[in-house]
Order: sequence, then C-alpha cells, then structure tokens
Amino acid sequence: MLPVYVPPPPLPPALAAADAPGAPPAPAASADARMVEAAVQFEGLFIAQMFQAMRQAADAFGEGEGGGEQAAMLDHAAGLVAFDIARLRSFGIADALLAQLADPSAAGDGT
Repeated sequence: MLPVYVPPPPLPPALAAADAPGAPPAPAASADARMVEAAVQFEGLFIAQMFQAMRQAADAFGEGEGGGEQAAMLDHAAGLVAFDIARLRSFGIADALLAQLADPSAAGDGT
C-alpha cells in the first residue's frame, strides 16, 4: 500500500511570498522549490517502500502484528514516518538527486 499524501512543510518566507496570490511571478524560485519538494517526496516514497519491505519480512517470519485494520494503521503510520524522515533529508537521497539535477555532468559514467 502506498503512503497517504502528506502536505509539504511550509516554504521559507522568501519563497512563500513569491508564490502568494497576486505576487509577481518568480519562475526560478518556484521551480527550485518544486524541484526540492519532488526530490523530498521521492525520498519519502523510497523510505516508505523500505518500511513496507521490512514489514513484509517480519510478517513472513511470523513476527508481524496481523492483518486487517491494524495493518492499515501501521501502513499509514509508516508512511507518515517515512515522509517525516524524508523532510529531515537524513538519508541523503533527495540531496543526491538534487545534486545530479543541478549538475547534469555529475550524473555521467563517473569519469
């Protein structure tokens, strides 16, 4: 089960003002903010998939909590925790992705 959408954290004041209704367009700032948000969401999905695989392994060994409503709650909680971890960027997946997007030559064959 995929995690439930969690709203993004608030933008820094400079970016929030640029995206406010009636504000003059700031395409570079809003594009950068969207790229960061997409990278963080990707990291969150990656972490959520990792949690799901860990739960499936625990269930296979008989250490899981069972099924039904409790499993749905655990999936939801794992998704929320995954996106909170991603917002902290502690795994570094979003940062690595942003570094590659900022410098396309870094995504080459490593030579």
